[in-house]
Amino acid sequence: MVSREDSEAEQEDGDGEDEGSGAFTPKIDELENLLEAYFVQIDGTLNKLFTVRMFSLFDGYSSWRNGMKN
Repeated sequence: MVSREDSEAEQEDGDGEDEGSGAFTPKIDELENLLEAYFVQIDGTLNKLFTVRMFSLFDGYSSWRNGMKN
């Protein structure tokens, strides 16, 4: 929960626009950092899924090919 002191400190740290009006000022740098971390995590997950998919396809092909030789 945000206390009154926290919200007042955030207003003082702003860029000076709309001071005292209570307008929401987004923290763009923080948002960019969160989005970057989010997309890095998604990229890593997709790479793992692709690796598992390729392994399973290769393993399936090997099993099928070995069955054809018998």
